Amino acid sequence: MVKILRFQLTVLKYLFVWPKDRLDSKTNRILSVSYFTLSVLFCLPILGAVLYEALNGMKDPNIAIEATIALCDATAYYVVFLCFLKNQAKIAGIVKDVNLFLNYCEAKLIEEIDATCHKYTKCERSKLNSPIDQDKSKSTYA
Repeated sequence: MVKILRFQLTVLKYLFVWPKDRLDSKTNRILSVSYFTLSVLFCLPILGAVLYEALNGMKDPNIAIEATIALCDATAYYVVFLCFLKNQAKIAGIVKDVNLFLNYCEAKLIEEIDATCHKYTKCERSKLNSPIDQDKSKSTYA
């Protein structure tokens, strides 16, 4: 397996989203659903804070805002978790297909391409020196 994928798969296994190698599929599914259920239970105090503030006339708006932001974050996490579980077979197929590239090039080349992609997707737009940015700097409409 390519080095770049080992790290991602280790993280996913740690989060109980990716099946563990030594367990069967039923046990992996039970672990994933159990982990999701447990994380939903941890969200109940946040939901309680939002409901309490809403029902008691927003006595402390800071708590209401913070709890609402936390609830939105938790909801986004749950949506991603469920989508990942739903598409787990597709994602596993994609990970296996990445290994097909090793027949045509070295793993080092794949790692270099991945690093280059991260470089261009993580840096600021102004550092890219793309033609779009150059055209904007030459624009007479200021």
